[in-house]
Amino acid sequence: MPNGGRMVGQGAVEYIDVDRKEDLPAAPEGRRYLDFLGGTRQLRCYLVPADMPRIRFMRSFGEFDECLTPLFHHAGVVVQQDASYALPGFFVVSFDQHHRALDSVDEVGCVLSAVVIREARIGMRVELGISNIHLYYEEKIDKSCHVHYWMVPVPGHMGDQSTTITRLDLRSYLTQFRFQEQRDTILRYNERMREYFKAAETAKRMDRIRAALSSHSNA
Repeated sequence: MPNGGRMVGQGAVEYIDVDRKEDLPAAPEGRRYLDFLGGTRQLRCYLVPADMPRIRFMRSFGEFDECLTPLFHHAGVVVQQDASYALPGFFVVSFDQHHRALDSVDEVGCVLSAVVIREARIGMRVELGISNIHLYYEEKIDKSCHVHYWMVPVPGHMGDQSTTITRLDLRSYLTQFRFQEQRDTILRYNERMREYFKAAETAKRMDRIRAALSSHSNA
């Protein structure tokens, strides 16, 4: 049974703290658990409506561990540590608005997100020393699906072979990182990236690009 509760708007949100997602009880019909790093164990899992997008819950609730505070947020594009896995430097790039598929994002949004992804990749290499990443994007039939990009740091080699997407057991790889052990590193990485985005003046460049695209479309 859920072992706690917090308030969101006028209603209570129940949660349960677990070490693994597999430890969660079955959710009632029409509900599901959203898991987040934090709590008294590895994950704090909130019981929400089945069609609740994660991004919408995060924006309405807003009370999460400090490591999930966005490290960059501008022009509707957000960068933050992945909410479920404690791999330091595992960043998610997403949008403020809920989009279920990439083709529902307007051209300006697509361009700006590409700018942020590239800038984040530079910062990961320069500031964090991350040499290799895998970039993931997925779409699902669930109404809760939200467009986002996973930027996953990966080892350069597995034995004598390069770490390709087909060779990496992603679930096993990600679950080996324990939140209590990695929290300080996550916070340190977040701060370095926060300072990098500021020094690179990413927000100003996005504004210039957005203005140029708007001017071109109105011509």
